[in-house]
Amino acid sequence: MRKLNAEQIEVLNKADKQAKQTAQKRVRDNSIKNVDAGLFSSQALRNAPAFNPMMTLGKACTQVAYDILEKVWQGKDKREPHWSNKKNEAIIVFANLLSNKRITPISISLDPYKKDSSGKVNRSRIELIKILEQHGYLERKSGHNAYKKGKRESSRIAPTPKCLKLFQNAENADTNREYREPVVLKERRRSDKHYPQNLRFEDTDEVFNKTATVKDLCEFIESMNKLYARHTIELPPNEKLNTNFHFVFSGSFDGWGRMTVCGGINNYQKLPKRNGGKRTKILIDGEKTVERDFSGTHVMMLYAREGEQYKGNDVYGDICHEKSDLRDLRPIFKTALLRMLNAKTRKAASGAIYKAIYPDKGKENEEENEECRNLQLILKKHGLRISDIMTMIDKYHKRIAHHFYTVPAPCYELTNLEARIALDIMSYFMQRDIPILTVHESFIVQEKYSGWLERVMGIAYRKRTGFKCNVK
Repeated sequence: MRKLNAEQIEVLNKADKQAKQTAQKRVRDNSIKNVDAGLFSSQALRNAPAFNPMMTLGKACTQVAYDILEKVWQGKDKREPHWSNKKNEAIIVFANLLSNKRITPISISLDPYKKDSSGKVNRSRIELIKILEQHGYLERKSGHNAYKKGKRESSRIAPTPKCLKLFQNAENADTNREYREPVVLKERRRSDKHYPQNLRFEDTDEVFNKTATVKDLCEFIESMNKLYARHTIELPPNEKLNTNFHFVFSGSFDGWGRMTVCGGINNYQKLPKRNGGKRTKILIDGEKTVERDFSGTHVMMLYAREGEQYKGNDVYGDICHEKSDLRDLRPIFKTALLRMLNAKTRKAASGAIYKAIYPDKGKENEEENEECRNLQLILKKHGLRISDIMTMIDKYHKRIAHHFYTVPAPCYELTNLEARIALDIMSYFMQRDIPILTVHESFIVQEKYSGWLERVMGIAYRKRTGFKCNVK
C-alpha cells in the first residue's frame, strides 16, 4: 500500500472537512424547510402561545433591536417620550419573536381597542408590528376564526429567517454573559392576567431569618454555572441551550420555590416533550439523554403528610381502575385533581377545571387546542359533568380530601418541598461532575446514568418524606 505524503494527507483532510460542512448545511436547510412547512399549519395556529408583554431581551439583543428600529423608522417622528416608548415596544416584540423562533407562531390581537394581558391598550405596538412586516422582519397570518370588523383582527406572528440571522450572534453573547440575580422573590400571582413583579427583600425582617438559605442557594447556583461551563449542552445541530438558572420564590421564602432558567432565549425548559418533542433530543457532551419524572408528586406528598404510603400505582388512573370502561378518564382526573389542590373553594375549583377543559369558550380570537378537545370528547362520551368528576376524586382520595379547597393552598408548601428534593438530587450529581438538568420535578441526564438517576430520586424523596414515590 502506497504511503501518502504530508501534502496529500492535508488535501484529504481538507476535502473531508468540506464534505462534513456540506452535510451539516444540508441537515440545517432541511430542518428549516420542515419547520417552515408547518409554521402556519392548522395545528400551529391553534396551539400558538399568547403574546407576553412582560418579556425582555439581553444587552446584545437589545442593541440589535434598536438598530432594526432605527432602520425601519427612518423619516418618521422620533420626538420624546414617543421614541422611548417605541424602543421599549421593540424589545418586547422581538423578545416574543425570539422566544419561539420559527417553531410555532405567537398569538396576538391587532385590535387597537382591545386591552392586552397587562391590561393596556397598545396601538404603538400594533403599528410597529405592521411596519416590521412591511420590511420583512416578521411574517403574519390571521388566526383561526379571526374576527374582522373594521380594524379588529386576530393574528399569528413569527420572525423571518432574515430576522433570526441578525440576532444569532447577539443571542449567543447574551446566553453566555447574561447575569441574573441567583435568588429572586416575586409577589404572589393573583390571576392569569397578573404578571408578578420582583420584590426587594434585602431590608425585610424575613430575609434575616433566611440569610443562610439565600446564601446557600447563591453558592449552589454558582456551582451549577461552573459545572455547565465545563460541558456542552445543545440541540442538534449545534444549537447551544440556555442553562442560566435562578431560584424563584413566590410571596415568601417558606413557600413556593423553583429552579427556573433565566429568560426565554434557547430555554430548554420550554421545549416540548410529548410525542418525541425537541426536549427528547437534547445532547449532553454529544450523548443522548433521558428524562425521569416523579409520578403524582403532590398527591403522594399529601399522603406522606398523613403518615401513609399510597398503596396504588397511579394517583390519577387508580380512581377508575376497577371499571375498565372508564380508564380513558385519567387525563380528566389529572386536570381536575391538580386544580382542586390549588383552589380556595370548591366553586373556584369547578371554574378552574371548566376553564382548563373549555378554555375561554365563546370569546373571540381564542382557540381550543387539541388536548382540550380530547378532554371534551371524553367527558361527552361518558356523559359526565365536572361535578361528577370532582365527586369521584373526593370519594377515592378521601384520606387527603380535607386538603382540597383550602386557604392557603397546600401547593405552595408542596412545591417548596419538591424544590428541596430537586436540590438534593442535583447536588448528588454535581459533586460527581455529572451535568444534570431539571424541569421542576423531572430531571435530564445522559442515557448511561438513567438507572443511577432513578435510584437517587427514590433516595432523595424518601429522605424528605419518609416514604417512596414512583419514578417514570
